Amino acid sequence: MAANKTSKKEFLKDTIQHIDITKHNVVPVVEAMKRMAFTARDLARAADIYDKMLADKE
Repeated sequence: MAANKTSKKEFLKDTIQHIDITKHNVVPVVEAMKRMAFTARDLARAADIYDKMLADKE
């Protein structure tokens, strides 16, 4: 059986749609990620660090 090869051009044909996080309360989702697998925990940890950075007035 031949492998289904997708070309780079096919992958890049659609424009990526970004989420405007200012229009959603993502805090509960990110906090829930603290109890998930590695990558999700890393994202939650990064969000915590970013939050601390924003709160630090110095």
